[in-house]
Amino acid sequence: MKSEVPKQFLELKDRPIAMRTIERFAQVDDQIHFILVLPKAQFAFWEQLVSEYRFSIPVSLVEGGEQRYHSVVNGLSNVPSGSFVAIHDAVRPLVAHEVIQNGFIQLQNASGVIPVVPVVESLRMKTETGHRGVFRENYIIVQTPQFFRTDDIASLYQQPFDPEFTDDATVAEKGGLSVELIEGNRENIKITTPADLKIAEALFESL
Repeated sequence: MKSEVPKQFLELKDRPIAMRTIERFAQVDDQIHFILVLPKAQFAFWEQLVSEYRFSIPVSLVEGGEQRYHSVVNGLSNVPSGSFVAIHDAVRPLVAHEVIQNGFIQLQNASGVIPVVPVVESLRMKTETGHRGVFRENYIIVQTPQFFRTDDIASLYQQPFDPEFTDDATVAEKGGLSVELIEGNRENIKITTPADLKIAEALFESL
């Protein structure tokens, strides 16, 4: 983001992105228990922001790990057994309420649920000799939140770390857990660049 402030704390419509993300879930169900996984060095800054913005939604802070994988392990260790968990990127503040609701509903009859959207751009795949076009209808874009029964996904996160674990669904499937797909929302972008932030600002009022 070319910013000294970590991207999850940059403002989206006069409020830190992470707070906007938490608010999206709280608007669906104010009984959700929020766990925010951060580097230990950012705990004090978060508490400062909570005070500055008068943020009233209770959030438990958990120290992150070396990779996303290890951060999720730490977060899951603080989720009550027997519950449902939605693992979400803090910098995806535009997830639709309907996606959150549908994920938890579908999880009642599934072992894992993830939101996806179709690919609309043309794709090419790198090969040993160069590259070639591929049929985009065979591909979908994966989003978060990804929904699981806590006991299932926590046990699967005891597997040895694998660089191919790009999200929670790949961890689940490596451990033999099946994952169902639901429709995501295209506005649910992951804010990683200054351009993404401008797009999010434009989309924010439409959701």
